[in-house]
Parts: sequence; structure tokens; C-alpha cells
Amino acid sequence: MDRSYIVSADGWYSSFYSEKQSDNLNDIKNYGIKGKIPVHLSVSWEDKAANKYYDTNIVMPKTLKELFDNTYIANKKYTFSSYIIELENDKQHALVYLKTKDRTIKLLRFKGEPSSKENLDFGTYKYAREIEYFIP
Repeated sequence: MDRSYIVSADGWYSSFYSEKQSDNLNDIKNYGIKGKIPVHLSVSWEDKAANKYYDTNIVMPKTLKELFDNTYIANKKYTFSSYIIELENDKQHALVYLKTKDRTIKLLRFKGEPSSKENLDFGTYKYAREIEYFIP
């Protein structure tokens, strides 16, 4: 991902830029950024081989808070959790995971909406039309 932007239910937001990407989820490093459970996600990336850009808005699953609470506050002990966005090989689709100390949970899959590199405003991104949720 080139950029991602998250918004929580109470309006908290943060944006992230990535310069290094990995094909292996286990290579993803935690940079210690603390945040809140997202209800909305915006992502932007470039498929360099095809010279195409994708800018997409995604609404997160309504049951994400319950899933997060059940995995984060396990046995009254807080554990590290993070959200990971992974591009598929076709560079058009992406997967979103919740990664905890013990497991990685696939949350959703979506197809990016084509854009241009000049589109730098997250507010103008199109919403994903092809989205598949994996949690109830």
C-alpha cells in the first residue's frame, strides 16, 4: 500500500504511508502506532507493472469491534493486535487482516477502484463495489 487512512466510530483518524512492502505477512513489522478500531478505511496503491493507480474507500464490518474485543482482551490480558492490508498477485484486489499474537484473521477482500496519481484527496476516493466480508 502506498497510503492508508483509517477512521474510528468516534471520529479518531490516522494515516499511514508505506515505503517497503512484503509478500509475507510474518515480515510485517509493528511500528508501535496505537489507535482505535476502524469503521472506515481508505487505501491507495500503484500497480507499477501496469502503470495503474487505485484509490478506494471501504466500510469495515459492523462486527469488527466484537471480534477485536474477543481477541484483544483474551483472559483479561491485553495482547498486541494490528490490521494488515495485503495486495493480491493481480495488484487489483486486496485483503484486510486482523493480526494478533496467536493468529491472523481474514476480515475482508476488495477490488481497488482505478484512479490517477494526481488524486491526492482521500475524500474523493470511490467506494469499493466488489467487497467480500469473511466475519459474521
